[in-house]
Amino acid sequence: MDAFQAVLNYLGHQNRPYNAIDIATNLHNEYGKTVVQKSLDKLVDQGKVIVKTYGKQKIYGIKQDSSKSFQDVSNELKELDAVDLKLTNELQVCEKELKSCQKNLKDLLSEPTTEDLHRHISDIDSLIGVLNMKWTQISENPLQVSAEDKERIITDYNKHTKEWRKRKAICMSMVEAILENYPKTKTEFLEEVGIETDESVGVTLPK
Repeated sequence: MDAFQAVLNYLGHQNRPYNAIDIATNLHNEYGKTVVQKSLDKLVDQGKVIVKTYGKQKIYGIKQDSSKSFQDVSNELKELDAVDLKLTNELQVCEKELKSCQKNLKDLLSEPTTEDLHRHISDIDSLIGVLNMKWTQISENPLQVSAEDKERIITDYNKHTKEWRKRKAICMSMVEAILENYPKTKTEFLEEVGIETDESVGVTLPK
């Protein structure tokens, strides 16, 4: 039996609507989908089969005898509506799954690749190497003070210490002179005028 007759017999026997893929599957794939589709197109052209389009889906059914009752036609329409609803629901599920897959793909593409991670690790390793080298250089070569700088530091230290001692002596001489006619003690006088001595703040003048 050729595909044309097999498709016609199947639709007539089942007396319900199918799409081309379902027909090929229900015929146990004895005929290719392309052959089944061509047979359906030929049957439609000959007026033996009717076709209805729902979105991108085409549904085929055997052309009914006009002598059928209104109830029979109504039942067939209900079957077509049921098929349409089923296909619509399946389409919605597929679209939802497609959106989910697209989102997952987008998320995966936004993640750094293995190559990017290797490159980043390599950059970090290089930076660590540079820092370790600098640390080694610093630890092996501590800061050295030249003889000139050392001499200058000592000279400045002695100069400022001498000036400190000189000014302290002048200040204390003035305090002693004032205390000769001051009715209170030295401590009270220093507190009154707001003078802090080295001893009061715990500082010892270098010798």
